[in-house]
Amino acid sequence: MKKNVFLSLSLSFFVAFFAISFVSAQTEEPVLTDNNVGETSDNSGDLETVDDILVELEEPEELEGVELENITKVPSGFGMWLRDWREKISIALTFDPVKKAEKQLIYAEERMAIAQKILEESTNANAQKKAEQMIEIAQKHMDNIQRKKDSWIEKTTERAEKLKKNLATHQLRRDKIMEDLADNLPEDAKDRFELLREQMLDRGRSLIGDIDDAEVTSRTFEHLNSVWERIQTHLGAVKEFNKQKKEILNNSELTTEEKVEQIRILQEERKLKLESIRLNYKGFYEDLVSKAQSGDLQAGHRLEVISDAKKILQEKNNLFKERSQKMMELKSEGLTEEQIRERMQQLIDEHTKKIEDLKGKSVELRRAQSEFIEDRQDMRAEIESARIKAERLESDRETELRRYPNTVE
Repeated sequence: MKKNVFLSLSLSFFVAFFAISFVSAQTEEPVLTDNNVGETSDNSGDLETVDDILVELEEPEELEGVELENITKVPSGFGMWLRDWREKISIALTFDPVKKAEKQLIYAEERMAIAQKILEESTNANAQKKAEQMIEIAQKHMDNIQRKKDSWIEKTTERAEKLKKNLATHQLRRDKIMEDLADNLPEDAKDRFELLREQMLDRGRSLIGDIDDAEVTSRTFEHLNSVWERIQTHLGAVKEFNKQKKEILNNSELTTEEKVEQIRILQEERKLKLESIRLNYKGFYEDLVSKAQSGDLQAGHRLEVISDAKKILQEKNNLFKERSQKMMELKSEGLTEEQIRERMQQLIDEHTKKIEDLKGKSVELRRAQSEFIEDRQDMRAEIESARIKAERLESDRETELRRYPNTVE
């Protein structure tokens, strides 16, 4: 009996020691960098196109000054167990409230990345369950941060400011992952993830609201306010989508194929709406208007391209609505399902061409603008060179006058 107890205690001690050794590096401060995600390069590379901007919309928002683990594969069962221990011990051994919240934020980010990786590899019922578990753990980390907000929310250090901004940005990153997950899941699993997404947006809005009441810099306040508005709009879009989807599914007059098509159009409309919101945010966060007004030609160009992208997204939205209306009209014409499919494909091809034509016009217009910018830059360079030469000549003249004060000019 004593021997069994001794072995049990020894084993427990070994496991704890191994776990602590495994996380020892993690108990140090999170890796922070000095990257400023709000700045853009003004003078390098080719000028952007609408496609460049639209591709950017698929990229996640960046956390400021935080280096995250790159999740390249789903951890094994043992690896997940070690990760649980690592997180618990690392958090327990961190006493500074800001650093503790930083770690919990990082762990929430990593859990969401694992959930994404799980469903990239498989979307079966077991994979969905594992992904949901990761999402729930990520949410627990965020709940703990909010529950203990009184310990860090009044801090006014630079580190605390970054934490507050990153907590808001995390809500956007998380929602983008939830959007991608729901889009790629089988139809029978979408509803559950959409409802989960709605709940998480609501809780994220609450957290940002708590931070917004604290003392922060004007820049952080603007960021929090902007993110809160975006989350509010996202939440409204998700709720409206869930409501309309339910109405479509309950409509007994629609065939299964028509329901699928209408839901797909509904999804595209919501995606376009959220992309438009992201475009507005890009212009604000990069401070493009004030830069352009200060004479930054590249910022002015980027602002114009973002404006073009907005017009294209709006046109896409109009075309989707037109397609939905056309589908209902085709149904009333008494055509066969095969004929309807052919007509719908023709309509899709026409819409695709319209969008490409719009992009082509944007490229031509911005190319002309690019040439104008280059001419202005060359002119500025010549003026600056002439100014420097004039100053140098004036300096040489003053030197000569000091050396030979009686020289007659």
